[in-house]
This record gives sequence, C-alpha cells and structure tokens, in this order.
Amino acid sequence: MNPRTTSEPGPSRHGLSLPLIFGLGIYAVIAGHGGAVLHDPDTFLHVAVGRWIIEHRAVPHQGIFSGTMAQAPWVAHEWLSEVLLASLFDNFGWTGLVAVTAFCVAAAIAILLRQLLRQLVPVHAMIAAALAVILVIPHVLARPHVFTLPILVAWVAALVRARC
Repeated sequence: MNPRTTSEPGPSRHGLSLPLIFGLGIYAVIAGHGGAVLHDPDTFLHVAVGRWIIEHRAVPHQGIFSGTMAQAPWVAHEWLSEVLLASLFDNFGWTGLVAVTAFCVAAAIAILLRQLLRQLVPVHAMIAAALAVILVIPHVLARPHVFTLPILVAWVAALVRARC
C-alpha cells in the first residue's frame, strides 16, 4: 500500500466527498433492509425500559421487567440510550429506530473512510471501508451500542491524527 500525505481529502468535482457518497450508500442499504435491524428481541426491552425511565423520571435499580428475578439488583448502564430509543419509537415508530440505526452506522463508516483517505490511496481506503462494513453487519441492530459507533470511530480517528 502506498501511504498518502496527511492532507485533508478534497471534494469530488461535483462537490460531494467520497465518504459522504459511501455513507449515503450504506444508509440506503441498511434502511432498505430495515427489518434486519429489528431482528433482536432486546430492542423491545430497551424501548420498554426507556419508557419506564421517562414515565417515572428515574433509572430502575431492580429487575423490573424480569419474571424470575424481579427484586434482583440491576445496573441500567444503557439508560440514556434506552430513553433515546423509547423517544424515537414513540415519535416515529419502528421506522425511526431503523433510520437512526442506519444513520449511526453510515456515519461511523463515513468517518472511518475519511480517516483512511488521509493515509491510503482511495482504492485501498475503499477496500478497507468495505471490509469494515462486512465486519459490522452482525452488529447493525436497533440497540444502545449503535449510538456509540460514530463517537468511537471519531475518537479513534482523533487519536490517530494526534499521534501522526
């Protein structure tokens, strides 16, 4: 692989950047297969917990939705994401959950591609981004972790830039 200079990737002659185009393509594919995003039974639990938090204005400390361990201690470490999922679901339904999941994954891949273009020739950057898409596919679900994907990729990209 031929390393590139660390200059900013420029826009195409049509004013669109390669990461934006790639990200929009990823968004379209995920949104077009929205049912696959919802194939996780925990999505229902996260929406229900988020609704409970909004309704009670508190974070649960016991397994309130457990049939076998209702009084067991529970750490709701995903509470903020659950509130977001519940709000999205209540305002936009399943379509809202699919759209935000697709957006978060597409944004993460676009940020990754932008960083890769700073260090690789475009064809190699595209191959690496395509491989990243393949690796992330099993995790493209309407779950709390999806909100962290673009943040994580941007953070790691900032660390790489700071190190260079």
